[in-house]
Amino acid sequence: MNKIKYSILLLIFLITTAGCASAKKVTYVGVGSLIGAGAGYAIDRNSKEAIIGGLVGGTAGAIVADLQEKKESKKFKECFDQGYTQARLVISQKYCDQNTGKKEESINSKSFQRIKIPKKEVNDVVYESHYETLEVYQ
Repeated sequence: MNKIKYSILLLIFLITTAGCASAKKVTYVGVGSLIGAGAGYAIDRNSKEAIIGGLVGGTAGAIVADLQEKKESKKFKECFDQGYTQARLVISQKYCDQNTGKKEESINSKSFQRIKIPKKEVNDVVYESHYETLEVYQ
């Protein structure tokens, strides 16, 4: 039993001291290793099975963490690209309008207002209350 605890603690130590790993990945690998080691030991009450189960669980945890990081990275990149493109369009339109003398006043006085549309009923159709964002030029 002492040998099993030592092996599991050594495995956890090696996983947590891996360089350049995110905290989420370390957590997933650690939890996967613990679950795998527990399952491996429960199957045969053998330290070798516990080590193999820990390695399999750690590998599965690493794969899940990588998939989740790739998904989050993809979402972030898509949102960043959309925002970057929109900002470039707004800046270039403003620069063009200022240099040509078009709409100079309206660009400087543009703002956004969020208003609440109240609940109403028209011809037995109920329209729920909601918020709308409007562009306001002054």
